[in-house]
Amino acid sequence: MIIRDLTIKDAPDMAKLLAYRHKQERVKFQALNKIFEDETVLESITEKKFSGKRTIAIGAYQGDKLLGFIISNVKQNPVFGRCAWVKYDGLALAEGVDATLYRDLYATISEKWINIGCLKHFVIVPAGQNEVMNSWLNSGFAYEQVFGIKKLELPNINELEGICVREALTKDKEDLESISGLILSFQAKSPTYAVALPEMFEEFKEGYGGLIEDQEAHLLLAYKEDDFLGFTCGYFEDEDKENMMTPYKSAELGVAGTNPSFQDRGVGTLLTQSLFKDAFNAGYENSTADWRITNMKSSVFWPKMGYKPYAYRFVRTIDRRIYWADGDKRL
Repeated sequence: MIIRDLTIKDAPDMAKLLAYRHKQERVKFQALNKIFEDETVLESITEKKFSGKRTIAIGAYQGDKLLGFIISNVKQNPVFGRCAWVKYDGLALAEGVDATLYRDLYATISEKWINIGCLKHFVIVPAGQNEVMNSWLNSGFAYEQVFGIKKLELPNINELEGICVREALTKDKEDLESISGLILSFQAKSPTYAVALPEMFEEFKEGYGGLIEDQEAHLLLAYKEDDFLGFTCGYFEDEDKENMMTPYKSAELGVAGTNPSFQDRGVGTLLTQSLFKDAFNAGYENSTADWRITNMKSSVFWPKMGYKPYAYRFVRTIDRRIYWADGDKRL
């Protein structure tokens, strides 16, 4: 077996492995889109990855057979810093190959990341095979983000006295802006400790206010008389032929929040169920959501709403002293 750099010429072999992996994932998560079992579709997606900037890809070959691969992108992000990302469609193994091969592949590609200054490593791992997740955990990674999926059905909504849920109007922009810093502030606290850079608050304020004009957003707000209680925002997507994570006929729950003064009173549940109802009536069969695993409220609420993990984002941070404390230097 040899591990070498991959190029766009290897895309057909990579697509074959991705198609096999997707078939295996669909055994457990049948809502995943069957279109991604088609090698020609995946070959096109993989080729586009090589056309992007700062792509690093490696694979293990036994003769002419590709046993497994990792394809990554190097990013410079104001929150995560200089980092390497392996997306959901960026890793796969051939049939019959032990999942521990991922450890060998990571050992090789991580050197490349470290050599160009990437000390933070992210990988989105399918949740269908425990041995695959364990191979990444045993490589020093930890859980960070959960991606959940649920089958939609017409919910039995428990109305709350005096509370109205309706679609957003132009006049609601200020209310949305007023709640824009809620998630940032909450996630910066214990035990999540996700940094909330001061400049991010203005960006989030503009983003939340901009949801009013977003033609693709399905935006629901809850009010009790003149009091703004909270909101939820979903995206009812057409069939996505580029993103393997998007289930068939899927409605994404993008962002939601409840005013702290009205939390733990059923407002979030009412908003979420109302979104499910709208999506179901519009012909959608599945829904996705994602949350930080260390966010204790989210980790209780979203599974309660019926979401089951189908992928995880893992993270590993390398001690920056490795650049000089490399085992070769002595005092």
